[in-house]
Amino acid sequence: MNWKDIRNQKWYPYTVAICSGVILYMCLNNLSFFLGIFSFISKYFGTVILAFAIAYMINPLAKLIQKVLFHKEGQNSWGASSLIAMILVYAIGGGVWQLIFALSVTFLCCCCLSCWVFRWFLSLSQASAPSLTTLTHMWQRLRK
Repeated sequence: MNWKDIRNQKWYPYTVAICSGVILYMCLNNLSFFLGIFSFISKYFGTVILAFAIAYMINPLAKLIQKVLFHKEGQNSWGASSLIAMILVYAIGGGVWQLIFALSVTFLCCCCLSCWVFRWFLSLSQASAPSLTTLTHMWQRLRK
């Protein structure tokens, strides 16, 4: 009996489904074990995996740059097109991270400033009929 004969049996799809379900159950039941393996692999090989991911993303862009810019120069242009692709990816990625950082810092500064202004107005409202000299002193403290 060969493999095609086994695959054509009536019981084959049910057996595959049951075995797949048992394997899935065992994997989910021992999820901490598999997460530990993933943690171990990422701890020691994380840099290599990240390098493969970056190379996988940069390769199509480098091929496009090689086709568009260096279509006459042949094989010698691969290094230059790869370098241009890496510079583009890092510039765009760095720009995105800088934008995210700038927006988060701006948001935090606005939150701190609004809390400070709110506390100042609260202290101003708690003072009973502040005189002109009190407001002048507060304004001078604000300007410092």
